[in-house]
Amino acid sequence: MVEFALKYGVSTVSRRLGWALERMGVLLDSLALLLPSPLTSYQPLDPTRPKSGSYNKRWKLIINLPGMTKK
Repeated sequence: MVEFALKYGVSTVSRRLGWALERMGVLLDSLALLLPSPLTSYQPLDPTRPKSGSYNKRWKLIINLPGMTKK
């Protein structure tokens, strides 16, 4: 999945995937290829929801899902 996300070439997709895989327990070493994806600003985890919530610095995502806390 990591290779596909990198080939897809959309930084936000790579960041969302990295965040999700990390939450599932995948070690950060395995996700290191996703981190360099260039993002200049924070993007919402769920693009269909408002851009409010906690900020995840590692993945540069706004965690805007109901009931989610920063991790």
